[in-house]
Amino acid sequence: MVKKKPDEVHFMCYGFQTPKHVNVVDEFFQILKETDESYLPKKISICGSDKTLYSVENAKKLWIKSREEMSFYNIDLHHPKYTGSINWGPRNETEISLWIKTDFITKKNGTRKFLELAQKLFLWSNSVFGFTCHISKLCGAPGPGLTYKTCLGDIGWMTLFGLPYVEMFGREVIETVPCKVEEFAENYFMLLTSDEPVRKSPEILEIQEKVKMHLGEDAFDRKDPQIRILTMEDLIAGKNITSREGYRSPDLSEYLTDSEVKCDEGLIAIVNEDGTIITHKINPEK
Repeated sequence: MVKKKPDEVHFMCYGFQTPKHVNVVDEFFQILKETDESYLPKKISICGSDKTLYSVENAKKLWIKSREEMSFYNIDLHHPKYTGSINWGPRNETEISLWIKTDFITKKNGTRKFLELAQKLFLWSNSVFGFTCHISKLCGAPGPGLTYKTCLGDIGWMTLFGLPYVEMFGREVIETVPCKVEEFAENYFMLLTSDEPVRKSPEILEIQEKVKMHLGEDAFDRKDPQIRILTMEDLIAGKNITSREGYRSPDLSEYLTDSEVKCDEGLIAIVNEDGTIITHKINPEK
């Protein structure tokens, strides 16, 4: 019996949203609901803990609990057709990740709804870069020791660019890429290399390679060969660290500066059984 190949897509976006209040949980799940109620998860959890039934009240409680137990906010999503997570990091770097069964996207005009959802989440999270790729060609993360802040991994089915990448590549360059392009908000672009998220094929790969060449290869992981066995001399010379030289990357200093956590004061939020919220302002010890 031939083993069936996995048929999933991976959606990811990287943003800079400051989670000032637990109401961001409301906002996130409202976007899922407004796009299509079928996107609401069945269960939720935090970082591998026991799953609980989804409700906005439970999500708020987990959101608060995650910050108490870890150095960041987190909610994991569980659904028969997808798994995912949303994280607000120590410097308020927001990451949304969804692994979705392809047929959940493509059936019943689902592709249009998914594109709408991706755009809404991208804007809501103040994202600068995002992608969706079929599992047959993962395109997100660049090589070891690199992140999207240094270079991009590759071009997949969908690519999302915010203002920093528009400024880096140039509007004219993005608007003339050899694939479908949509400016879905001012200085926010979506690139699609096919109508549906399909498995890689020679035709699709050719289109994606042309898009990468058009944007400029220096913005993408050059996939430097990795040394598998390192001597002490290699380690001293830093050969275990992937070189970041020669890459073209956007200026994110404004996002990183504006989103740093202020340590002079903060809020503790308590969610009651009836769903109401009580917040207490706290000041650090002198």
